[in-house]
Amino acid sequence: MFGFRSLVLTAIFLVQCAIGGLSVLAAEPPSPSDGSEGELLYDLSDAQALSILRGVGLADVKVDEEEEDRTTFIFSIDSVDGFFRNYHVTKDVRIYIVYDTSEETDRVRVESANRWNRRQRWAKTYIDDDGNWVIEADLIVAPGVTEEAIASFVRRFLATRGRFEERFGLP
Repeated sequence: MFGFRSLVLTAIFLVQCAIGGLSVLAAEPPSPSDGSEGELLYDLSDAQALSILRGVGLADVKVDEEEEDRTTFIFSIDSVDGFFRNYHVTKDVRIYIVYDTSEETDRVRVESANRWNRRQRWAKTYIDDDGNWVIEADLIVAPGVTEEAIASFVRRFLATRGRFEERFGLP
């Protein structure tokens, strides 16, 4: 399983490189006005994660669970709970939302999820083991990203979430 996760993380890294999401690969180093936004992070502390989440407008953010290898934050947006997971060992982050939809027909939802994934380049969806919709996105921190790049990642996910909810009639 470790080999598969490494392969997936490498694929995500290559996609991020292709869309220019990693400032470490920029032609010129970032030059923010106050100097603090341009510092490259190679590891995201929980305090930095909390600050970034609050900085993009997620006011009610708190630690949901702490484990040795990761911390999960929970936030609420439009009456739906979202999660931001900071992986300390693999130095990546995941943002996701789980929608309680276990009452719907699985075949229709699986086909819809597959169609979404074929058409969307970013933020993937699936049906979890409990039959709920999940939308998620990952960002690798280890190669070096700025706090602004992580904030942009969160904002893009939240914008995609809106389109996802509209498309599938979710709250």
